[in-house]
Amino acid sequence: MPMHFTVVPHVHWDREWYFTQQKSQVYLNRYLSDVMDALDADPSIPQYLFDAQTSIVDDYLADHPEREPQLRRLVSARRLLTDPWYTQCDQLVVHGESIVRNLLYGTRRARELGHCLNVGYAPDCFGQAAQLPQIMAGFGIPSVMFKRGIDADVIPSDDFIWESDDGSAVYAYHLLDYMNFRSPSSADATKNAALVEKIEAEYEPRSLSGEAFLFNGFDQHPLRADIREVVDAMGKDNVSFGDLEGTVLRMGQTPGLPVYRGELTSGMTTRVHKSIFSSRADIKALNSKVENELIRIVEPLQAIYHGLTGRDERALVSRIWKRVMECSAHDSIGCCNSDEVNRDIAARLRAAMSAATEYEKLTYRQIAEGVDVGPASLQAYNFLPWERTQEVEFSLLSPFESLALQDTRGRRCAVEVLFSRDVTSEVLSVSAWATDASNGVSRYGAGPWYECRVRAELSLPAMGYETFAVVKGKALEHCPTSPTYDLENDWLGVKASPDGTLEVTEKRTGHVYHQMLELVDDVDAGDSYDWSSDPEAPLVVSSVGSAAEVERLDGRRLRIRVGMMLPRNRAERMEGHCSVEEKVELLVALPSDRPMLHVSAKVANAAVDHRLRVLFPADIPSDVSHADQTFGLIERPTRLAASQTWRERGWNERPRTIEPMQSLCYLEGHGRLVELVTDSVKEYQVVGEQMETIAYTLMRSFTKMGRPDLPDRPGRESGKPWDTPDAALLGTHEFTFAIAFPASRAEAVRLASEYTTPVRVHQASLFDMSHDEFIFGGFSPKVPASFSALRVEGEVQHSIFKLAEDEGGGCVLRVTSLCDGPVQVVPREGEEVLLTNLVEDSDHTQGAEEAFVSNQIITYRIREA
Repeated sequence: MPMHFTVVPHVHWDREWYFTQQKSQVYLNRYLSDVMDALDADPSIPQYLFDAQTSIVDDYLADHPEREPQLRRLVSARRLLTDPWYTQCDQLVVHGESIVRNLLYGTRRARELGHCLNVGYAPDCFGQAAQLPQIMAGFGIPSVMFKRGIDADVIPSDDFIWESDDGSAVYAYHLLDYMNFRSPSSADATKNAALVEKIEAEYEPRSLSGEAFLFNGFDQHPLRADIREVVDAMGKDNVSFGDLEGTVLRMGQTPGLPVYRGELTSGMTTRVHKSIFSSRADIKALNSKVENELIRIVEPLQAIYHGLTGRDERALVSRIWKRVMECSAHDSIGCCNSDEVNRDIAARLRAAMSAATEYEKLTYRQIAEGVDVGPASLQAYNFLPWERTQEVEFSLLSPFESLALQDTRGRRCAVEVLFSRDVTSEVLSVSAWATDASNGVSRYGAGPWYECRVRAELSLPAMGYETFAVVKGKALEHCPTSPTYDLENDWLGVKASPDGTLEVTEKRTGHVYHQMLELVDDVDAGDSYDWSSDPEAPLVVSSVGSAAEVERLDGRRLRIRVGMMLPRNRAERMEGHCSVEEKVELLVALPSDRPMLHVSAKVANAAVDHRLRVLFPADIPSDVSHADQTFGLIERPTRLAASQTWRERGWNERPRTIEPMQSLCYLEGHGRLVELVTDSVKEYQVVGEQMETIAYTLMRSFTKMGRPDLPDRPGRESGKPWDTPDAALLGTHEFTFAIAFPASRAEAVRLASEYTTPVRVHQASLFDMSHDEFIFGGFSPKVPASFSALRVEGEVQHSIFKLAEDEGGGCVLRVTSLCDGPVQVVPREGEEVLLTNLVEDSDHTQGAEEAFVSNQIITYRIREA
């Protein structure tokens, strides 16, 4: 029996790529008008798929509001299909909460317009996240359609059931090609029929449902006004127009579909570009920091302040989110764009960061003004749902040279003063004009006043803040110098070698790690899509054995300066010649309270066509690595059998174990665990003869958007063969990461959460000293000096705490269970906790004995009882 094909007129519309968003917008205005007019003029075209992105619809309506009634009518009639995405985002580079927010905005906007496409349509994402079935199920979307990432040896059919670890399942349909019927002939029906027969011969061996699609359209291509005539002229009974959603629903009911669990990141049938995670490392790092600022700081801060005062800035935060999501599309955040487009992306991210941090500072000021305490008080914030005691370094104003901190329960906290200077005259000069301008609000007495840089171990409530008064006290002695190590705490001893690498002794196990922080530089023969090796340029440069400058700043910090002679470019590397110096400055800090080294790497890049990585030899031979993913953790193989035979078997690109992470990866074995944590570039690979070393990518330098015939990716270029000189990343760039030695997986997740969610400290007096031109007038509502919104009991990975999307909906907390077992949320008195879904529209009470499974996304609503 022949396969049945449903014809889908459609377009894949990139908001930006090798063209700017501004150009896309201009042409969109013409394009969508033409589509809607064509649908109205020809009722025989039942549906048109407009790429499932509501942001594009909003772009259009911003310029053509008069067309909104026509658009609503077509969407409501299901003739113009859009959504469920706000932007069709990458699933492996951006944060899991960015994906959820993307779908939340997209589905809500689509329903406002009349209908939400009930298919997770992702035709061009560079791989699919393992948790996508659980995410889609959380939005009530029962199916997904995708193109990239399938391994035909593992998944033998294009129809299958795709499960996440918690058992959530969707029907998945693999699009061999979302442009397979892009340009049928207007005059030759026989030729068109032969094309369909060719497609059927290719699709039929992998089809279990007996159905597939003919996609008529392509990137930015116009609707074919004659598509009905073209289809009718073929006279094929097995080709017809139909309802996309209904067809996918029917295909998903096919009996006996195989079940698959895991991510889809194979380059067997299509390119997935498994090193795009480090393309334009400067922009990738900026995006990571912007997402962390929104998810880990701004959202919980807004929820806390709203709970205290009722003040609501959801519209502002939503606007910042949408600016970030404009950068989340697969090409955009992939950074596989023209230099002009990447400059636009970086500018949007910087604007989002500026708005987010200014909102953060504003809210701290409002809370400080509302707290009724003395002039030298400060607030310290913990945005994680567990109580936290952590060493923090910060600046403050003090009326005492020798000081301590005292919390609202009278407990004193000793302080180490790192630096101090008398600023009495400056304080009093500010006080003179600031007091009058702020309706008599003053935080200053006659003095004296000292500006201090201090280090203290603060005990903080879960998801809230504590106020500390600066009081007179005996300051701690400076951290003593270890007689054995350059840096030492209760967990680790660290010695710096002459070449700048570190010897780290883990006291819990007695194991000694050698050559930590080795810098390794190799060729990059690739482009904006892919790193590529080059057998003709095999030279690898290592910092081991070099002469580094090591400076011990104090008992907690080292500064290491490394100079590496590198080839200027690929041509020099092929000759084995090194003519430029790559200067790398590493600032290494060892907190007193945890088994973790914090590292800031400042790279003065002087070369092109290369990749710079830092190595962490874990001495743990590993068949698998572990990393965090969109939600929860994932286990990945460190070796791929297909890497030896990929060319002979016709793969689109070399199989590689270059992997993404959200913030952490680790190797585990022999009673030890070595973890890399980052808030910058999120790419790692396990390397070494025994796969015992974590290689973390700092940056790549390349000069082409796309190159043909890469050693690791044969054939045509991806994108355009354009020069991208900005992508050389010449100049200075800074990246931050940490290496940790936790005792368990749960501790590894906790350390990563605390690294990416730092304790924030705000002192109103110190802020007033900054001469900020926006002065408060004493109108902030009164708030308590100490506050905790909730706490969580159970082994979980924290994801977000935020205001619910709808006014009056309380707050939403999302965590991921790390094991099978119970999770409990303990709210404030007078509040109740309900389980809800990702859409935030289905609440129910958690059962007393209800337990969760590993990697299950758990979303709670907390509201007044």
